[in-house]
Amino acid sequence: MQIVPSSTLFFALSVGLFAAAPVATVTSTGAFELHGATVKIEGVPSWPMMVGDDIRTTNAAAIIEFRDGSRVTLGEKSRAKVEKGEDGLVLRLLSGAMRFTIAPDSALKAFNNDKPIAAPAGIPTTATTNGRVMVPNLEPRRPPPPPVSN
Repeated sequence: MQIVPSSTLFFALSVGLFAAAPVATVTSTGAFELHGATVKIEGVPSWPMMVGDDIRTTNAAAIIEFRDGSRVTLGEKSRAKVEKGEDGLVLRLLSGAMRFTIAPDSALKAFNNDKPIAAPAGIPTTATTNGRVMVPNLEPRRPPPPPVSN
C-alpha cells in the first residue's frame, strides 16, 4: 500500500473540483446572488458563471455574457439557472424576466421554467414567468456621471 502525501492529495482534489471552465460572465450595478452566495460588486467588474450556477438578482438587473457571444439581461428580482443540456447549454428562467439574444451558431437553448422559448439567433427575445410582455426594469441601471470639477 502506497501512502500519498497530503499536499499531493489536496492538489489532486483541488484540480478535480475546479476543473470546470466558466461558460459565462456576470456583471451588474447592484449585488446579486450566485449559487446561493451574495456577490457584492465593489472592485470586481465581472464574475464567472459555471454550469449548474443559479443567479438571483435583487434591486438591479444583471448581464450574463456567454463565451459564444450570446447575451442575457436578467431583470431585477429575477432568477435563472445555467444547465447542461443534451446538445449544449440551457438557460432556464425560473422567475421574473429576461431579455436575451442568442449568438449565431450557438447551441444555447432558453427555457421559461420547463417550456422551451423559440428564439431565433440574433433576434432579441423577452421572456417573463408571469406572462406579461411589457417588462419594466430590464435594462441595468447606469451609475450617475461623476461630478464636474472646475
